Amino acid sequence: MQKQIFKNVFSLENWLDPLTTQKLEGIIKQYPYFSLAHFFLQKTNKHARETAARTALHFNNLYLLHARLNEPEIIEEQETGNPSLPTGHAMEQKEPLQTMASPIPVNQEQPGESISPGDTAAAMPTTAGEELVFEPLYTSDYFASQGIKLSTEVQPADKLGKQLKSFTDWLKTMKKVHEGPHIPTASDSSVDRLAEKSNIIEEVVTEPMAEVYASQGKIKQALETYQKLSLLHPAKSAYFAAKIENLKAE
Repeated sequence: MQKQIFKNVFSLENWLDPLTTQKLEGIIKQYPYFSLAHFFLQKTNKHARETAARTALHFNNLYLLHARLNEPEIIEEQETGNPSLPTGHAMEQKEPLQTMASPIPVNQEQPGESISPGDTAAAMPTTAGEELVFEPLYTSDYFASQGIKLSTEVQPADKLGKQLKSFTDWLKTMKKVHEGPHIPTASDSSVDRLAEKSNIIEEVVTEPMAEVYASQGKIKQALETYQKLSLLHPAKSAYFAAKIENLKAE
């Protein structure tokens, strides 16, 4: 049914024909909520206020409705001439370009290229009896492990190159020093003795301790303390001897 309605509306060619107006009015009477029929009926008679009021009820945007009603009709022009045929040169197909795969470059070592010590060590063959010992490259050559190859031919004015070589040589020297066996020296034994002596807890003997013993009535401990003080401090032996005599007299 809806297809038939649209067919009846869009099959109308002359909007100014009274028959067209009658057909639209018949469609609106049968389908009063068909907005498209109200629109085309208003388009046939733009100055009818009654139909304009009804048409406005079916559209939310009145400005758009006004623009659609007053837009000019587009007349399609038919092309009279035949389009030009393509020339023979344009019809020719270009031969596809055949691209040959470029050969994969092989990294070949140049004769002037320097070889780091880590590379030479890895290239040396090992015998069947030897065990393979893998060590990090940075322990032997730090800059080679970082991808920096230092040429042996360093110019005298190249300060950075000298610094790099000296740093690498220093790393190799330190590695040899740490790998060597530990040889005990005389200074090590003296240090050990001092460490052992510091761990021994010695008895603390002072004159106030002897006086405390004497005040508490511990005469024997006071006499022993004064005797130890006399041995520790020979210059004051007479003084401590007098203290001992006074305690004995008491």
